[in-house]
Amino acid sequence: MTATLVNIQRPARAPRAQLTFTIDGRAVTVDEGTTILAACRSIGIEIPTLCFLETLKPANVCRLCVVEVEGARVLAPSCSRAAEAGMVVHTRSPRVVHARRMVLELLASSVDLSTTPGMAELLAEYGCHPARYGPPKPQSAAGERDAALAGHHAPPDPDYAATVSQPLKVDNDLYVRDYSKCVLCYKCVSACGTDHQNSFAIAVAGRGFNARISTELAVPLPDSACVYCGNCIAVCPTGALMAKPEFDLRAAGAWRPEEQTATDTICPYCGVGCTLRLHVQDNVIVKATSPLEHGVTLGNLCVKGRFGWQFVQPSARVPLPAVAPRAVDIRPLGVDPGLGYGRPHAPRAIVRLDGGLSQGTHAEVAEEVPVAFIYGGRSHAVMMCTPLDFEDLAVGFTMSEGIVDRAADIHDVTVARHSRGVELTILVPSSAHERLAERTRTMSGRTGCGLCGVEAIEEAVRDIPPVQSDLRVSSDALWRAAAAIGALQVVNSATSAVHAAAWVTADGEIVVVREDVGRHNALDKVLGALWRSGTDASTGFLLLTSRLSYELVQKAAVAGVPVIAAISRPTGLAVRLAEGAGITLAGLVRGETANVYSHPHRLFTR
Repeated sequence: MTATLVNIQRPARAPRAQLTFTIDGRAVTVDEGTTILAACRSIGIEIPTLCFLETLKPANVCRLCVVEVEGARVLAPSCSRAAEAGMVVHTRSPRVVHARRMVLELLASSVDLSTTPGMAELLAEYGCHPARYGPPKPQSAAGERDAALAGHHAPPDPDYAATVSQPLKVDNDLYVRDYSKCVLCYKCVSACGTDHQNSFAIAVAGRGFNARISTELAVPLPDSACVYCGNCIAVCPTGALMAKPEFDLRAAGAWRPEEQTATDTICPYCGVGCTLRLHVQDNVIVKATSPLEHGVTLGNLCVKGRFGWQFVQPSARVPLPAVAPRAVDIRPLGVDPGLGYGRPHAPRAIVRLDGGLSQGTHAEVAEEVPVAFIYGGRSHAVMMCTPLDFEDLAVGFTMSEGIVDRAADIHDVTVARHSRGVELTILVPSSAHERLAERTRTMSGRTGCGLCGVEAIEEAVRDIPPVQSDLRVSSDALWRAAAAIGALQVVNSATSAVHAAAWVTADGEIVVVREDVGRHNALDKVLGALWRSGTDASTGFLLLTSRLSYELVQKAAVAGVPVIAAISRPTGLAVRLAEGAGITLAGLVRGETANVYSHPHRLFTR
């Protein structure tokens, strides 16, 4: 039989028709649909713009790019007006120059343009004199412009030039909003809306001179729909929106862009492959952007790519505290002042839909933070974790991953908390570094996935030691623990978004509970707490509120735990590993029912 090969490729497209028109006395031939602005740039004629960006739909609001088209009644915005055959365009006619001068003077008299790139040169080029409108009006009080009602305008004060000057908005640790510098170019609204992010966290509110960029109902940014991608910062032409590190350096007079270097790399957080452009000053990353021409991002990033690079910066260390055995061990919800992730959960504004009704309210949202595991000065894993029990996580991860054989081999754990990330530096013997070299984890992981960077399937599904134990657990003990764990899940009771792992004695008493957005992390925290307190894990069983995946069986086997129970089902691979390791697996533990998938002899009914 002869195979027929089919050549699969993009369908051929008919070439676009071309047209010829005149720009400043020069004949120009372009494809049909080309804008006047693009045609001008193709022949080296620069036209000033504020609201235009190649990756956004034209908004036509700044009116700086206007040109004169012979026969037209009004000046045309070159960023959106398509060229037409036979059209005659003038880019610097007296009428055009006068219009641009007026626009620039009005902007400069009402808006702080001090951080707008190239604006000082543009004002000089067009001979602008914004001071002729009078001294600027004193700054508005905080919230005054946000409270302005559409259609209600106070009489203007003839002694001052009207301004949009107002206090800074600093309500988060990622970026600053200085709307004294906002020219209402609409770029941030477009980037947050249908052009890119589709979050719709901001829009234009008000009318006339009271128009301004606002969140829904002018709520603080943390209470809005903002996802902190920072794409609004990337498109802002004036510095009204600015990343906090850049703002702080500028405020201290230490921002030196002429001394900065830019290096392109690939964001490590997921598999999309976004290009990061890291801006470095004094050997410290001060900003992350993405090239507009990059086909994957078009200049856009998520919160992790744009702001999640602080974990690679130098920081202070925090010593490992001692751990004493406790009865029911539940962590408090302590807030770490100055850190955005100090609490494991926080309220967020939402809209609740109930049948045909909708109502604004708040809901608790679980927090997650990038945590880097550093051995020998090198980051071997970065995982998203709940900001709790970092020392337990470090010890549990190091032991359960087989990096060391004894908890005593972990000489020290230092916790370095950055503004948006945590470094766990684990001090282990030099002999453990050879194991690390064989099991490299240099890539960042998703929420506690625990596998990113494993270089071979054989390493992921590694051999595990058999578990030898005479432990027997009654069904009553299983039901008792399953009924009790819900009340001990402090974070989940507020958020319904995190996993829990617990170590339970043979008679059903829960001794240690840990919670995390990653099920592997929750288990590592429990095992770490047991190892640090010297508790023999083989004398009890594990109770998990998550899916029973094979990695959890691997970790339990390293700790010598003979029985694992979970409210969900195990995977097929998890069952096979448990059968080989001699571990009892019980799944779908709900109410007083359960499915036992391997070695049922350890569970008995009374």
